[in-house]
Amino acid sequence: MSLEYKFKYGWCHTDSKEGYEIEKLARNNDYVFGAKYEDSVGSMLEALGLPIPGKFDVYRGTYHDILFLDSHGLVVKIGPADMEDLLNPLILQPIGWLQDNSIKPIFHVAEEAAYPLTVAVYPGIEILKHVYDEETEKFVIGFIVNSMRAGMAQSGQFNEDVRKHNLGIVRIEDKGEERAVPIMLDVDNMHNSSEPHIRRYRIEIMDKYSKEFNNKADVLGNSLVKMFGMFDLMKDNLRAFEVHQSLRRTFWEACNNPENTDKSMLKGLWNNCAGLVDNHTSAQFPVWKEKDGKFIKSEVYVPNMVLHTPWTGAHPKKNKKATLGL
Repeated sequence: MSLEYKFKYGWCHTDSKEGYEIEKLARNNDYVFGAKYEDSVGSMLEALGLPIPGKFDVYRGTYHDILFLDSHGLVVKIGPADMEDLLNPLILQPIGWLQDNSIKPIFHVAEEAAYPLTVAVYPGIEILKHVYDEETEKFVIGFIVNSMRAGMAQSGQFNEDVRKHNLGIVRIEDKGEERAVPIMLDVDNMHNSSEPHIRRYRIEIMDKYSKEFNNKADVLGNSLVKMFGMFDLMKDNLRAFEVHQSLRRTFWEACNNPENTDKSMLKGLWNNCAGLVDNHTSAQFPVWKEKDGKFIKSEVYVPNMVLHTPWTGAHPKKNKKATLGL
């Protein structure tokens, strides 16, 4: 019989912000407890089988409210978002999300852009600066930041706010060698949206694959390969995306109908996540890759799937050095 883990919200101790107050220069909205949004956010959290947070569980980010699930190695980001616009292998992709398309808050007090109210669940990954000592960091971090900025720009994604504290890593293995793949954390549509022609192409591709697959994880995975698979600089990042893909497949199977989610399946998913916190395990899942207009099924094997909780400030014991995958 599998263990059942209790949910425990924590706090972010690694950000420069304290996170207790909403930054009025950036936003006026309280997404978790505000009168306009509380019922919708509460309904989405309930649909996901996640507990309603208490007053002191909500970290006030610049543009979003954030919940840190210490017990499950997950980060829940709440606020306005266009998730498909942020579909890029250089950006950490969520395990899944729910949206209320009837509510579209203004993103920033000085902007007119509005996006659907969203509850997105992200896997906890390592923070880049925890992987290297101070001496190595002087030479490595700047190079990685510049490489990520260039990669974002080349792939049609705006590269504002690409800084070392917004970078993490996902480890992949290739022929027995472990590589640390840099990836963007905590992105938003204001600083990291895609160029209009890229967005139009992405919508076209996703519409095509939505007709082929019932599971949105397969739509997302195939769309990433179609859009970015020809770029050599993306090869490792596409592999890094696969590390958490089995979790996405379970999420989207459970949330195929957002109005009637499968609570039992989600409970199993969250228990699985809790068991992955600082605990490496393997995963295998099916993929359908397009070739000559046909979709061919194969299997992907991930030898080391794991979730981390770096926001606690504690460095996990297995947080060893790794060769950079750049």
